[in-house]
Amino acid sequence: IYSNGCASNKIVTKGYELDLSSIKAFDVMSKDCSVSITVTSPDRKTIVKDVSPLETKGIILDSYGVYRINVLVEDASGNFVNKAYNYTVADEVAPTLIVPNVANIDSTVGSVISLFDATATDNSNELCSISVFVRTSQGRVENLILDAESVSGLTYVAYVTGTYDVWYQATDASGNVTVVKFMLNVR
Repeated sequence: IYSNGCASNKIVTKGYELDLSSIKAFDVMSKDCSVSITVTSPDRKTIVKDVSPLETKGIILDSYGVYRINVLVEDASGNFVNKAYNYTVADEVAPTLIVPNVANIDSTVGSVISLFDATATDNSNELCSISVFVRTSQGRVENLILDAESVSGLTYVAYVTGTYDVWYQATDASGNVTVVKFMLNVR
């Protein structure tokens, strides 16, 4: 199988235009080889089935995930080889973390501090997870929330004076991260 580089595993961006038209096959015993291609989307739906390489030109890879490319080559004697390749549409866009009215907070030791509500959205339309951490004035990190879909009604009590770092972290299904930070000034 000769392909000018298109018959290989690739990582591409959303909207990539597939073009497998350069795939060709040669056989030392017979010049007549057929090439048929099947392309399957990340949700396992067949986009094209058993088409010639020229018919793959213009297919747009518009969903995140792995597209499966199967190339079947058969010679005049019925001998065949099947090769599979993956084109991965990678999501490299961080989620949007929405923390309305975020600002540093001044408080006193032992007071209940109301923290900010938060939500997150992502370009992939998949759920994001939100985690909330506090680094105390002594440098210890406390996990307040891990992998929640949203944050609402969260409170914290500081028992030592000093500056506390608070960060909200949104993570999408591809591992992209967005962080929002603020400080608690406890006296």
